[in-house]
Amino acid sequence: MWETRGGQQHFVFSKVMCWVAMDRAVKAATDLGLPGDIDLWRKVREEIRNEVMERGFSSGRQAFVQCYDNDNLDAANLMLPLVGFIPATDPKMKSTIRAIQTELTSEQGFVFRYTNFDDGLGRTEGSFTICTF
Repeated sequence: MWETRGGQQHFVFSKVMCWVAMDRAVKAATDLGLPGDIDLWRKVREEIRNEVMERGFSSGRQAFVQCYDNDNLDAANLMLPLVGFIPATDPKMKSTIRAIQTELTSEQGFVFRYTNFDDGLGRTEGSFTICTF
């Protein structure tokens, strides 16, 4: 998954992928008896989750957003339930899905990754076809 070429940001999707790394490390070490600092990994995993839930969800938009402290939507956040970060039935995820359907889906049914964001590419964003499936 790519990010933008603008200034440094805390991208929600990237933060969730860090959570996934910690989550899978804990599961691998626990399930397979592999060595590792499982307590530290659990702590870091929980810190990341808490931060994303606090700073990556806009109460005004009622949606997970692209970056901390902004209100731009990002269709990459449709992956959050698929990686186990949050259930698809959670009210925050359901409202995120509705917002993406409403604001990032074209009349033809194609989903844009994001809109209204200067990504440093110098052109408008095309649809993010994989999200359409």
